[in-house]
Amino acid sequence: MTSAQLRADVALVRRLRDAVTAGAGPDGWTHLAMVGQNIRKHPAIVLRTYGYSRLKDLIAATELFEIQQRAPDGSGAIYSRVK
Repeated sequence: MTSAQLRADVALVRRLRDAVTAGAGPDGWTHLAMVGQNIRKHPAIVLRTYGYSRLKDLIAATELFEIQQRAPDGSGAIYSRVK
């Protein structure tokens, strides 16, 4: 799916925003594992339905969220927040 198609899916965007903001710290960033846990509480989002096998890729594809990997070599924890 394209970014525009993903953004047009109101239920998906709402669920992702809710999942990202539910565990956000004071700076707005949420650990991606927490986002995944929040989504699993309401299993309406099935990544493969949207053509993605990784949550990080789906979130990035919407272009509505910032993604940050917190290790210089790109292997650290992944965080996300609403743009």
